[in-house]
Amino acid sequence: MMEEKTKIDVATVIKDMNRRATETPAFEAVLDANVKSHHANIYRNHQSLWAIKKNMPLTKNDVVVEFGCGTGRLIFQLNNYCKQIIGLDISDKMIDAANKLAKEKKTSNVQFIHSAEKIPLADNSVDKIYVCWVFSLMPDMAIHQALKEFERILKPNGGAYIFDHTSNSGKETGNLQVHRKPEHLQEVLASSNLKIAKNKKVIRHPSRGMSIWTKINNSNFTFILPLLQMLDDQLVLRKPEFIDYYTEFFELKKLS
Repeated sequence: MMEEKTKIDVATVIKDMNRRATETPAFEAVLDANVKSHHANIYRNHQSLWAIKKNMPLTKNDVVVEFGCGTGRLIFQLNNYCKQIIGLDISDKMIDAANKLAKEKKTSNVQFIHSAEKIPLADNSVDKIYVCWVFSLMPDMAIHQALKEFERILKPNGGAYIFDHTSNSGKETGNLQVHRKPEHLQEVLASSNLKIAKNKKVIRHPSRGMSIWTKINNSNFTFILPLLQMLDDQLVLRKPEFIDYYTEFFELKKLS
C-alpha cells in the first residue's frame, strides 16, 4: 500500500473549483482566478498550449481525454487537431460552464463529463490522456486511482501526458495544493502499471518570458508570444537557484 504524503483535502479542492467556475470568467477559472491577472493569464494560456502541442503529438484519428478539464480552456483550442476530445472534471460547476461554452461554440467533437473516482468510459477506448496542473490538487492515493483508470481506458500503446508542478522544497498550500518534490511525483506516477517513457522540465516559474510580457502590459501584443516562449525554452534549466518551481512533464505509456 502506497503511503499518503500530502494533506490535500478533496472536498476543499472541489469547493474552490466550484467557486472559481461560478465567480470568474471561463478563461480565468483554472489559471489565476484573480480578475486583475488577465494580462498574465494570456501568457499562461500560451505556455500551457505550447507545452502540450510540443510534447503530445495529435492526429486526426485520436480520441483524447483531458483529465481535470475545468471549463474547457485547452479543449476548445485542441479539438480541431483530433477526432474526438472528452473533458473530465470532478467539479460539477466547471462541467456546467464547459457545456455552456460548447453549446455557444457549436463544437461537434467535444464532450464534457462530470467524473469522480470511476471514469465513465469503456476499456481500451482512448488513444491519449493529458493532465495539466491537476495532480498538484490531488492526494497521492487519488492519483494512484486515476492512473489505474487511465490504464483501463487507454488503448494498447496509448499514452498519458502529465504536466504538473514540482519544487525542490515540496511546498504545500494548506490542504488545497502541493508542489511535490520531483522524486515524490515520480514515485506516485510509478505506482501504476503505466511505464514512464519521458520526463523533463518544460516551464520554469517565474520565467523570463512572463517577466517581459508583464512589463509590456499590453494585451494587444500577442504576436510576440511565440518569441517569448522560445526564449523560455532556451532558459528553462538556467540558474535553477532562482526558480520557485517548475512545470515538469511525464509521458506514461500503456504496454501492449
